[in-house]
Amino acid sequence: MFFVTVTFDPKRFTQDEAWASIKSTGSRERHHLYGEINRLDANLPRIFGPHGKLLCKEAQSSGYPAPHMILVLDEPVQVRMINGKRGVKWAPVDESILRRIGKSPESRALCERDYSTGIDANPNWKNGFIDFEGVVSESRFRGRRNVISYPFKYLTKCLTRDDAFSASNIDCIDDVEGPKLRTALYTHYCNKCFRNRIGLSPEEEGGRAGRER
Repeated sequence: MFFVTVTFDPKRFTQDEAWASIKSTGSRERHHLYGEINRLDANLPRIFGPHGKLLCKEAQSSGYPAPHMILVLDEPVQVRMINGKRGVKWAPVDESILRRIGKSPESRALCERDYSTGIDANPNWKNGFIDFEGVVSESRFRGRRNVISYPFKYLTKCLTRDDAFSASNIDCIDDVEGPKLRTALYTHYCNKCFRNRIGLSPEEEGGRAGRER
């Protein structure tokens, strides 16, 4: 499996534009970029082969989206252990894969010199940064028992009673102290506002939108 995270460059997108771009369908009310996650996912089989996908549309404390995907591959990919910013992580080894996901030494050097040019040069994600982290058996993932529990914290922490109580007397998200609760609130509200619901077809989503107006 791979744990994939994508971000959006604030110089290229407003918060609204970034959230709208990860929707599967466009809007009749306004024209905007959409389907960016679907386009990324459509390119990945050419690199990793057939796979399953779990998608979690999480927010950052800044309010911008930073979606996570867990890719379950049909065929294993060799990875090696490296020391990253979050501690030990596992990165692909194959040079061809690294080039095709924009993580070759040349791509990394380009991002360090000029991150905007580095984003433009990425063959699969030109909206911000992208990261691929291998998932290894018998290994904890970012302090958690397994990788599946990691994205689910974003589905639960913004709905817990403790968080609701903490936010009950707050008028604006900008008034929230600490990134954890702010991230949870942005995740919950932005997915609600942009109708990023799980399991709805475009027809069902459009019908529900009409009923909610």
